[in-house]
Amino acid sequence: MLNTEGNNFYYREASLNYQELEQLIDKKYSCIFSNHSGCALTNIKTHEKDIIVERTMPRPDILFYNKTENTLLIVEGKIEKDIQLGINQLQDSNLDRFIQLIKLSYPDSIIKKGLCITIDDISN
Repeated sequence: MLNTEGNNFYYREASLNYQELEQLIDKKYSCIFSNHSGCALTNIKTHEKDIIVERTMPRPDILFYNKTENTLLIVEGKIEKDIQLGINQLQDSNLDRFIQLIKLSYPDSIIKKGLCITIDDISN
């Protein structure tokens, strides 16, 4: 995962297999929003109600929430050749309206961002 906290970027190779990663996400994080190309756009799930996201609003692919750590994780997924596009899409200037929307219901949450990259071959 390429993490974009602040202006620093770093790459971390996933060391968990799929089942371990799925269990970790199930135990620590809840998916509160998803936006999959060509599929229905979900609302943001909050403590009180669901928030509707405008179709024209720039938005990430997935938003996770960790209740224990009060952390929101904004994730954009891209293929290897589109890494720079993903980095651009995660910038605060692009996601400003989306971030303001989630802060209405999660005002004290820490917001982190990550870029999930699909590559053809991990050995390269």
